Amino acid sequence: MSRLLQRTLLLALFCAFCPLPALAQDAETPTPIYEVRSYHFEPSLLDAYKTWATDHLLPYLHERMEVVGFWAATDLPAEVSGAPLDDMGSANITWVIRWENKEIRDAQMPDIFGSSEWEAVFAKGPGNGYLRVEARFMEGLE
Repeated sequence: MSRLLQRTLLLALFCAFCPLPALAQDAETPTPIYEVRSYHFEPSLLDAYKTWATDHLLPYLHERMEVVGFWAATDLPAEVSGAPLDDMGSANITWVIRWENKEIRDAQMPDIFGSSEWEAVFAKGPGNGYLRVEARFMEGLE
């Protein structure tokens, strides 16, 4: 066996059985935040909203922010335990955005939702059926 092959095998074994310790996150490195947006949208307009979101909204958003996921409610009933929901029930649209930090989010949101491009996208929507809009900020625990 050649010396080069022996060294390569030894290095592979070392890496496999002696993993390097995880590098500690630098105190200067910002921890990302996740903005969880939940909408109660007028149920009679929900199908039109889903079409608009797929055709117009999501392409616009994906160009401007890191959308982790975008979901619409199904006809399956919510499973709720503990305190009951209010009269509005569960949100029927939920989406998540990953931001580097809250300051960057706050700086970028006015440009994203205050531009003429956004106005054109919003004008194609099913109307202002937003009954409640909630934005929560979460941290990842992984």
